[in-house]
Amino acid sequence: MKVRKLTIEQEQQEKEEYFRSLSGEERLRMMRILNDRLRKPGVDYELRNKKVKVTRLS
Repeated sequence: MKVRKLTIEQEQQEKEEYFRSLSGEERLRMMRILNDRLRKPGVDYELRNKKVKVTRLS
């Protein structure tokens, strides 16, 4: 196993290149897995019939 020392920017760039090299289905699967891991149990993430405030970030 080869170990390389990378800066944060280099590591992020390699991750992005790897993600772009995947097929569309593999990208969707990976994003779905990540989204499921970040969801908290017991929280309703559905926005239907709810008031939503949109703010501008610029």
